Amino acid sequence: MRQLSARLLQLQDEERRRIARELHDSTGQLLAVLVMNLAALNARASKFDAATAELVRKAMASARQASDEIRTLSYLLHPPTLDLTGLSSALQWFVEGRVAAKQHTGGSADRTRPGTAPAESGDDDLPASCRKASQMFSAIPAVHGDRSCSQGG
Repeated sequence: MRQLSARLLQLQDEERRRIARELHDSTGQLLAVLVMNLAALNARASKFDAATAELVRKAMASARQASDEIRTLSYLLHPPTLDLTGLSSALQWFVEGRVAAKQHTGGSADRTRPGTAPAESGDDDLPASCRKASQMFSAIPAVHGDRSCSQGG
């Protein structure tokens, strides 16, 4: 039963990694091209009437926001630090992101910025966030083989 559970966790992790990579590599790149094209249009905004120029600016802002959200979603689905440096570093990244966001915003984490950890609505309690992070990452050692965090190290 334990092997089956570990295999299921591994498959889920592989799927999250695949989706994160696809979002970053495909959708993220398409949005980057869209932002560049809209920026080129925006550079010519003086040739447009005011309504068209405003529409281009709004479209560019929306495309940038979509790009940021795709990047964040990709990070949250499968943090790159997890593969690069292991579970302990990924957990540290999560907590540091919460602390930095809390200091920067005066209380709550920004869900749309990579490098900040997601917060649940109304959760500004850092110890609670650390517990949630620990719970989120507790199943990962079976998949990644990094048991240092789960063994208290």
